[in-house]
Amino acid sequence: MKTIINELLQHDLSRRQVIVNTTKISAAVVASSTLTLPFTLNASDTVSASGKEGIETIRHSACLVNCGSRCALKVIVKDDRIVRIEPEDAKDDSVFGEHQIRPCLRG
Repeated sequence: MKTIINELLQHDLSRRQVIVNTTKISAAVVASSTLTLPFTLNASDTVSASGKEGIETIRHSACLVNCGSRCALKVIVKDDRIVRIEPEDAKDDSVFGEHQIRPCLRG
């Protein structure tokens, strides 16, 4: 470990390398910020209550905790109160490459 630190401290860094690396990092940040997932901060209705009280509605949302993965969630609402939150079950685990995204305990 000490040798790695010594090698890094003895490494010469030119102004050109700093500018090139800063440009690469900036381009990566800009590219990643333009990509969005199909989730918004506001949950949208998929099932309407049709004016009746006591009916559960399903709204789709996403976990917006600091990890950044935005896990898909089904929010079950009854009388404008959240009754329970379930993971999105649109994917089939038996198909290779299409696994269900399950939220972590933070969500």
